[in-house]
Order: sequence, then C-alpha cells, then structure tokens
Amino acid sequence: MAEGLEREELPPLDPRPILRECGFFREAFKTGGRDYAQPLWNLTTLGATFMEKGEQLAHDFGNKHPTYSPDSTKAMWERKQRERKEKGLGWPSCNAIQAAGCTSCGTCPHLSKGKSPLHLTLQELPPSSRFPSFQMRP
Repeated sequence: MAEGLEREELPPLDPRPILRECGFFREAFKTGGRDYAQPLWNLTTLGATFMEKGEQLAHDFGNKHPTYSPDSTKAMWERKQRERKEKGLGWPSCNAIQAAGCTSCGTCPHLSKGKSPLHLTLQELPPSSRFPSFQMRP
C-alpha cells in the first residue's frame, strides 16, 4: 500500500516535552536506565534516534544500568540508526513500550491515544511546522 509514497523525515525532535510528559523516558533519563531490562533499553535508544542530541540521550538513558558500557550503547545507537533506514522503523509506540515491561504506562493519560511518546513534541509545534511539505491551497 505504501509503494510509491515518499516518507519525509522530520527534523530531530525536542526531547523536553517528551521527558516532561512521558514517565518511561523521564524515568530512563532520571535514573540512567538503572532498572530497565534489555527490551526497554532497546526502545529508549530507538526513541533517542529521533531526538535532538539523540546519541548523548541514548547514553543518558542507560548509563546507570549495571551492564552499561559506552561501546555497547554506541553499537546499539548505530544499529537503531541502521534499522530505521533499512527497515523503516518508526517511533516506538506507547503500546510497544508497555508490552516491553514499562510499569508507568498503566496510569498514563496518553496511553489510550494509541500513539507514541514522541507525539508529545508535535503538540507544542504550530500546525505548519508539523507537516513541513504540506501546504493548503487557497
């Protein structure tokens, strides 16, 4: 169905609204992912690939985990960048984050919207910035 459609990338997202509104990313940032298992680390790193200063955030989201190493995080970062291009990976959804074991999703008011925490950034942008190549006809 998507054959022949082009997908335009948004510029890197401002992580502040995400960290303010999403318990999953906020907890990872606050605790350095200390208690996050592999599936959650995977999702924080994927999410970071869409954010401003994403590579640094990928490290910030996991640098307090007992098995953290700069090299393994860099390798994960590079893998997620590659998978985005090769497999067309999009934003991690709230449902995927909850299914991976995030306990803060159960009480989150955004979960029922069926989106991604990364959508929280778009709520703060003016409509013309959300769809840069789309213009209304007079």
